[in-house]
Parts: sequence; C-alpha cells; structure tokens
Amino acid sequence: MKEPQDLPEATDETDPVGELSWFQRPVISLAHPQYRLFWMSNLVFAVGLMVQFTARGWLTVQLTDSALVLGLVEGVFISMAAVAWRVVLSRTAA
Repeated sequence: MKEPQDLPEATDETDPVGELSWFQRPVISLAHPQYRLFWMSNLVFAVGLMVQFTARGWLTVQLTDSALVLGLVEGVFISMAAVAWRVVLSRTAA
C-alpha cells in the first residue's frame, strides 16, 4: 500500500472532477455499467421493502382495526429482521 507521501499531488489541471458541475459530481459513478446495475437493483429492493411495509400495516389495520395488533405485527417483523441480521453477522465473523 502506498504511503501518503508517495501519492501525487492533486492539482486543478489533473483533477477531472473539478471541471464537473454541481449536478454531475454525485452521478459520475453511474457511468460504470456494473455500478449502475448495482445501484438500480438496490433502489428497486428499497422500494419493494417500503411497499411491503405499507401493505402489511394496511392489511393488519383492515383485518383487525386495532393499533395494538398493528404495533405487535410490525414489532415482530422488525425483531425477526434484527435476529436474522445478527445471525448473518455471526456467521461472517466466524
């Protein structure tokens, strides 16, 4: 690994990011097809989770008409997700 003193100095002439507008800087990495695919798949996944969360709550309220049951259902789901995440972390650490 290179030490910080071995790295070249960044100047305005060699820095292509310095020439970009405020809008182009955050999206320059999307020029890479693999990263763009990764980003879009994460976006679709996140939207799907939001839809699932909303639909589960809506269905619970429609079936039971109880705020307590809604809280229990969502609490159980969040706790199951936390347990699953903990299992994944323990398996990758071992």
